[in-house]
Amino acid sequence: MSKKKFKVLIYGCGNIGFRHLQGIVKSNNNIDIYVYDKSNIAIVKAKKKLKEISQFSNLVHVTFLNSINIIEKNLDLVIVSTSSKERLKIIRNLISKFKLKFLILE
Repeated sequence: MSKKKFKVLIYGCGNIGFRHLQGIVKSNNNIDIYVYDKSNIAIVKAKKKLKEISQFSNLVHVTFLNSINIIEKNLDLVIVSTSSKERLKIIRNLISKFKLKFLILE
């Protein structure tokens, strides 16, 4: 019997967002992680740091995105790791586009 595949979105991959990513990739669960940031520089830095992690579970798949419009509609977890100025707008946008089970605000 195959394990359930969890769908996680990390919205914002700066320092705190990357720390969440760093922890999740070490999981032994079957997880698809989508990492979004509006800054291409932040995405490039996160990809580089991710390659340096030695303990990376083979059950975890990470996809870096510059648009959230291509993500599946059902997500098990969304972590919003952005500045507080834009957070409400982002949350409203996420709730209108996706069915979320859990939401973490950083």
